[in-house]
Amino acid sequence: MVNGIVLPNEEVVIKDRLIYFIGNSFSEKTASDTKFIDGKGKYLLPGFWDMHFHLCWQEGNDALLFPALLKKGITGIRDMGGDLNMMQQFKTKLKNGEIMDLKFLVQDLSLMAILLFTRIFIAG
Repeated sequence: MVNGIVLPNEEVVIKDRLIYFIGNSFSEKTASDTKFIDGKGKYLLPGFWDMHFHLCWQEGNDALLFPALLKKGITGIRDMGGDLNMMQQFKTKLKNGEIMDLKFLVQDLSLMAILLFTRIFIAG
């Protein structure tokens, strides 16, 4: 979609897990083991983000929740707070390729501190 208009009959080429080409006529030679997906009658959308997610509260949540998120088209999450050590472990696992490739954003701790302070101030 460009400027709100759906672009029909486009070709999308993925190379090394990144979008390499979008257009009408990909002319480069492809390998014999190239996988082709017929997208006629379908739409290709970018991955969705869940901008309010709580992942880092129990060990093993990555293995439990990442497949379910990806199945629903969610390719990125913003964790809104939890165990900081666990957050760092998840980020390290993702960086090292140990778990599924899901984008993972840790909520800015300064914002969390402001929210916490505001709650304490209001309650006090």
